[in-house]
Amino acid sequence: MTALIYTNHAGTTNESFTIGKRGIKLLQSSGDPSGVSAPAGSLYVRKDTASLYQMGGSNNWNSILTINSVTTDSTLSLTYSNNNSSVQIGVVPTSYLASFTNENLVANTLTVTHDLNQNFPMVQVWNNENSVMQPDSITAIDANAVVIDFTTALSSSILTGNWHARISV
Repeated sequence: MTALIYTNHAGTTNESFTIGKRGIKLLQSSGDPSGVSAPAGSLYVRKDTASLYQMGGSNNWNSILTINSVTTDSTLSLTYSNNNSSVQIGVVPTSYLASFTNENLVANTLTVTHDLNQNFPMVQVWNNENSVMQPDSITAIDANAVVIDFTTALSSSILTGNWHARISV
């Protein structure tokens, strides 16, 4: 977990700052905030559990946000909860790049499984000279795969070098 250090305008660092005329504080530390005194409305960032607390009017710290987990596999997923609910936020990929050679073609076609879960993606094909190439056809098999047909383009030759197909949503 990354530690937060706030820098004030003068350039000094501190784990707490007073914000505005009412004396609201922004604090950070490891451990439970009970016993930490601050005006109502102040915020406390608990570094060891990625939690955010707010000082209530009755001089009690109320948990308002807890980061439960962060994963970064093929998607970025952030799960958090507050007193009333739990929410998962996911960022899914919006494009897929397939690199291929002539050996990857079957009967002058290339099947690309992109796993973007979209029925009508945009497909661009780039040849080995970094120029866009227009295939004969592009057919969506389902929401996660397309077939790119090069039959006419390759009727009298073979595909040379490394080519690329960019599938985007």
